[in-house]
Amino acid sequence: MSIENKKANFKSKSEKLKSYYEKYSLGLNDIQQLIAGISDFSVVTPVIGGFSSGKSSLINAVLSLNLMPVEITPETAIPTEIRYSPNEQCQRLTEGKWLAAQVKEIRENKFLYSDTKLVKAFLNVPFLKEIPSVTLVDMPGLDSGIEAHNRAIDDYLLNSLAYIITVDSEQGLTESVILFLKELKLLSVPILVVLTKTDKRSKSDVDAMFEDVKNKMEQYTGVGKFQITTASARKQDVEQVRKFLTEIQNQADSIFENAVSQKLNSAISVIEKYLTTRVNKDDFTIEEIAEKEKLLKKQIEELEIKIDKEKETLSSDIEKCITLAEGKIKMRLEGSTASIVSDLLANRDPKTQINSLVRVSILESIQTEITPRIQRFFNTVSDLSGIELEINSHLDSDPIKGKVNDLMKDSIKKVTPLILAGIGFAFAGPIGALVAGVLSVITDIFFEKKKQDDARRTAEEKVRNEIVPQVSSQAIASFRTSIAAHLSEIVDKLHESITKDKEMKEKALDDLRAQKNKAIEEQNSVLAELQEDLSQIQELKN
Repeated sequence: MSIENKKANFKSKSEKLKSYYEKYSLGLNDIQQLIAGISDFSVVTPVIGGFSSGKSSLINAVLSLNLMPVEITPETAIPTEIRYSPNEQCQRLTEGKWLAAQVKEIRENKFLYSDTKLVKAFLNVPFLKEIPSVTLVDMPGLDSGIEAHNRAIDDYLLNSLAYIITVDSEQGLTESVILFLKELKLLSVPILVVLTKTDKRSKSDVDAMFEDVKNKMEQYTGVGKFQITTASARKQDVEQVRKFLTEIQNQADSIFENAVSQKLNSAISVIEKYLTTRVNKDDFTIEEIAEKEKLLKKQIEELEIKIDKEKETLSSDIEKCITLAEGKIKMRLEGSTASIVSDLLANRDPKTQINSLVRVSILESIQTEITPRIQRFFNTVSDLSGIELEINSHLDSDPIKGKVNDLMKDSIKKVTPLILAGIGFAFAGPIGALVAGVLSVITDIFFEKKKQDDARRTAEEKVRNEIVPQVSSQAIASFRTSIAAHLSEIVDKLHESITKDKEMKEKALDDLRAQKNKAIEEQNSVLAELQEDLSQIQELKN
């Protein structure tokens, strides 16, 4: 079955399930999000490399379409998302608003990054139709600064199955790409390296560069962590790239089916338990229903108190992790003092290098310290939520435990890009200003005659006494703020899930009470209708 047919099938089932939610006045938010997610599902594949490394030409060749401009500057380098749609349209993000755009405006390079932050192109192109769940992203060159580096990960990591990195066969791996690879290594993201412009070099030169890039990729990412191929946009030699994207589409199909099936079955479980309670516990007395309501309220209150206590424990543990992360950042910066000084003396902006050192340190802390503690927190909460409400076997805490597990997966998936995005804002603000000020001072001294030695000493002092402590302090402050916000969001969502589950159970009991108060003959009619609806809902399961 094609992905489009799968989407239609899941949407039909979800719409039918929604009608039952409406019939029994259950909350519609989750089911509406499920329906919207079916239509919007996509995985992203960013295409990134240095300036003039052939990214845009490669995309044009893959699409067999003259879409992306190839003569660009940092001022016109704008992330452009490209995906299939039978109805072609383009949009650009300007001052937080989506405005209509034209394909020819993309082709003619009409947009400036100063007023357009993102462009989306939905195109009816034959190859895109073969990969309808994949969104290609033409990213600005890594040499354009730390924002391009950071956005390539922070904006797209959540929904990315792989990255395509273009490498000019005449230049090989540049420093900006190497720094980017060090970060991707920690994220364990699959990579396709495409050696571009191979038609401009002899076969022997291309083969030599291929081996050189391959060896360096193994050094920076690890053996077996990447694929490498060659391409010539001018000769339309891009079949290996198309094959790679087709493999991503196949993975996307499986991811889509599993994700939507889980969400659909979770939504079915909620209303199934509600209806089962009303069908199977018709023998409860009014007094017994009231007792169950009291018990439910008491146990939910106890659960929420325990969750807040577990959050306090987690926050204390996280603070220790943050202290360790600060030590890692300082150690890396101090160990790179000579390299940072060299950048300053050569009048090169060292922010890219400093940014990479900080982000790698933070990534290591997230993976080795933060994530295991978040997992432990959720496991504890899951155990706590396994309370037996003693109402009946159909009204237990399974929906809460299921939601806890879903929240854990979502939290761990989001924590890395959320924290790294916060670090990116720090570099765009106070850290960037600090480094720029130091660079200005060193440049002024260096260009005075016979003061090169003074410039080096001053640079070393500035790095040790200003850049290392202040960058560490600013980065950790951002880290602390981001993780605190994330933990608060986690706990808020847990409480929201518990509240929703409590309200559903209370409604089941309240409706059961109303059902008890009806005449016998009417009860039998309602019971028959409930049983029929329950049967219909169970048929929706995958």
